[in-house]
Amino acid sequence: MSPVLAKEYWEEKAYSQWNEQEAMAMLTNSPEFLKQPMPAFAICISCPVMEPFNSVVLDTLKAKTFLLSRKDKAQKIELKSYSPPKERQDNYAVFMFPRTLNDKPTVELADDEIIFVTETGPSKFRATFKLARKVVDGKLDL
Repeated sequence: MSPVLAKEYWEEKAYSQWNEQEAMAMLTNSPEFLKQPMPAFAICISCPVMEPFNSVVLDTLKAKTFLLSRKDKAQKIELKSYSPPKERQDNYAVFMFPRTLNDKPTVELADDEIIFVTETGPSKFRATFKLARKVVDGKLDL
């Protein structure tokens, strides 16, 4: 599948709705497509009890879900979109964050660490990502 066809297919059917065969066809036949930057950062959560993630919607999560830079904690990167586990075949809760704001990257290697924060009802989640571990050929690869 060419990158153009892959993009058109993506626009027709959300990635979360692809079956395994469709995803494998994309991976096998479109190395150029895989080299293109993703439009957003995705953080996926999987845990034994996924119900809290099924019962929330984007508007509820926006106020309590964000990324923080270790360098500049005053700047919150707001949640762009959310896909609950019940809508996905893989049963992940997927949080999407923008890669750029005002034509500037939201995350840079100089940030050192990015902190993911979300809250669903009584459950609070916090994860820290060390950006130095995400460098390939001298470039941040997220």
